[in-house]
Amino acid sequence: MRLVIIISLIFVSFLSYTQECTEVQYEVNKVFPFISLSMENIQKATTLSDLDPRGRMYKSIWIKEFKSVDIMASVNGKTEVATGNDELLNERQKALITKADLGKEIEVRISYIPNNNLKYNDVKEISFDFWVNPQEEAAFVGGQKALNQYIEQNAISQIPSGTFTGYKITIITFTVTSEGLIREPELFTSCGDEAVDQAILSSVCNMPTWNPASYNKGPKVNQKCALLVGNMESCMVNTLNIKASKIMEANH
Repeated sequence: MRLVIIISLIFVSFLSYTQECTEVQYEVNKVFPFISLSMENIQKATTLSDLDPRGRMYKSIWIKEFKSVDIMASVNGKTEVATGNDELLNERQKALITKADLGKEIEVRISYIPNNNLKYNDVKEISFDFWVNPQEEAAFVGGQKALNQYIEQNAISQIPSGTFTGYKITIITFTVTSEGLIREPELFTSCGDEAVDQAILSSVCNMPTWNPASYNKGPKVNQKCALLVGNMESCMVNTLNIKASKIMEANH
C-alpha cells in the first residue's frame, strides 16, 4: 500500500510539472506597410486594382465615373505627378511607378463619382499609398538558427513557467535601419507581466547588427520587424501587417 501511495505521489508531481512546463512560442516577422507589393507585381501592374490587389482601399465597383487619377511619387528626391482618366494605368503613370525612388511610398489619389442610386452625386476622393517591397529583407547575421539561439538565450530563458497562459502574448516592434542597427524598439502588446515584457524588450534593444533590407542594384532601406512571444492565436497578432514565418518553439 505504501509503495502504491509513493508511486501515485510521484505521478501527480510529474503531471503537475509537465503542466507547468508549457511551450513558449515565438516568431520574428517583418511588419509591412498597409499595402505593399513585390517588384514583380509592380512591373506587371496595368490597372488601379493591381496597386491594391486585396481591395483594402480601392475597388473599381465603387466608381461610377472617374474625374481624375493622380499618381505621385518621389523621383531623385523630388515629387512628380502622372495623371490618368480611368482604371487603366497610362504609360506615363506606369513609367513614374517604375522610376520612383525605392524605399518610399507612392500615393494614388482618385477623384470620382460614386456608383450608387442617388440622383445627385458629389465628387468624392479616394487616396492610398503603396510600398514596393525590398528584394532582400533584413536578416539577422548568421541566419535563422543564430537568431533563434539569441532569442532563446536572451529572452525565452528569462520567462518563468506558466507565464503565457490563455491568449497572452508580448509583441515588441522595432526597426532595422539601413545601417543594420536596431532602433525604435517599442512594447506593442503586453502579456500583463511587466518583468517579462521588459526582459523581451531588453533582448531586442541589445541585438547585434543585422544585414539591412535592400533592393537589387538599389539602396539599403529601413525595415520594421516584430518579435512575438506567446500565443500566436491572440487577436493582437492580426493588428500587425506581418509576413508569417515558421513558428519557433522552446520548451520552458
